[in-house]
Amino acid sequence: MLWEGAESRGDSPLRVLETKELGLRIQKTLDALSEEYRLLLLLVADQELSYEEIATLVGQSADSVRGKLHRARKAFAAHFERNA
Repeated sequence: MLWEGAESRGDSPLRVLETKELGLRIQKTLDALSEEYRLLLLLVADQELSYEEIATLVGQSADSVRGKLHRARKAFAAHFERNA
């Protein structure tokens, strides 16, 4: 997972635990989304691809990607809040 090695040597044990718990919560929320939404969110957030680059990869228009990303972000936020 992305955050497992994210702590620095100066972080307190509490900060390391908080970071790991947040990471697990994010992963659980991503896992609850549809595969399409999860893929789109990861391509834009982790790979830092543009809408146009993602559209080329998934064979859709940039406008379609933009709309689906909007819905994916809303679904992520709703699920993340419900499981706080």
